[in-house]
Amino acid sequence: MGFYDASAPQLSNIDDILSGKIANDFGFTTLLCNLYKLMDIKVQFVLTSSRDYIKFDPEFESYNFLQQYLLYFPSEGKYMDPSGTALRFCYVSSDYTHTYGLFVKEITIGGLTTAVGKVKFIDALAYDMSTSNLFVTVDLTESITEPSVHVDNKMTGYYASGIQTVYELIPEESQDEVKKGYIEYISGKEDLKNLEVKNATAEDFGINPFIVSADFTTTNFTEKAGPKVLFKAGNLIGAQAETYDEDERKQDIESDFNRKYYRELVIKLPDNYTLTNPEVMNSNVAYKDGDEITAIFASEYTITDNVMTVIVEEYYTTINYPKERIEEYKAVINAAADFNKKVMIFEKK
Repeated sequence: MGFYDASAPQLSNIDDILSGKIANDFGFTTLLCNLYKLMDIKVQFVLTSSRDYIKFDPEFESYNFLQQYLLYFPSEGKYMDPSGTALRFCYVSSDYTHTYGLFVKEITIGGLTTAVGKVKFIDALAYDMSTSNLFVTVDLTESITEPSVHVDNKMTGYYASGIQTVYELIPEESQDEVKKGYIEYISGKEDLKNLEVKNATAEDFGINPFIVSADFTTTNFTEKAGPKVLFKAGNLIGAQAETYDEDERKQDIESDFNRKYYRELVIKLPDNYTLTNPEVMNSNVAYKDGDEITAIFASEYTITDNVMTVIVEEYYTTINYPKERIEEYKAVINAAADFNKKVMIFEKK
């Protein structure tokens, strides 16, 4: 069945939709509501607007806020966008969350069926519903100046939605270029081997992470400094955003969605070199609301059997941060950028 963004009556009439196999957003909403009703699945439709374009004001009555249809499932506490072709159950475009909407519920009184509306808040998804996770293994034992590297880049939620639901539609001859983009921000333009993708279907979205993996060798991470070797370990997570804007903040900070980053760096250390500054891989910068951490960048290393493991966690659990605390928020953002500059120093034994 196809989607067409127009207001023609046949695109919202159920009989016409079933015969023509095409509908607009209202038509899809009407059709799905009736199908769920036949299956005795409780559902409400919701009218809202993009908070990026026109925020829904719960104190001011206006048709301008009634721009987008969503479906709400009370038993699950989750939403669906009937016309959101790149999203699935539980995920709707993030600009339709963390805002208000008009929830319309069907009721029957004395044989008469009607509906009542109530303005309620549409919560954003939890931070662990949209993740960007990196698993990197570096082998310095064969060559400290040109190590071999394996990368698994795993994404869920909004980080995966733009590719996972459409990957099968990409021409086969273009798929390698797409896959390379998810590795080359770490590897650079090195020759990638064993480049593969997993869980690359629309059916996987919201269930299995979208994964791109590859192997490569590189000289980009190491430099000689006399008898020492400098290993740019921070580059293993790729370039990071940073903010050093000194202008006065006029508005509160508002993110698109809550999010989480997890990086696991496994570095096989060489026997003929000594790592002189392992502590450089430790960091911890947190933003707190009372006792609750709502944003953090933290990294910690361990060494077992000559293998260093660095766990890096970064997350943001709320959409808004007050402008009065902009410096604390920037400190977390910049901690990720600072990690990108971390260098491990090796000395010959």
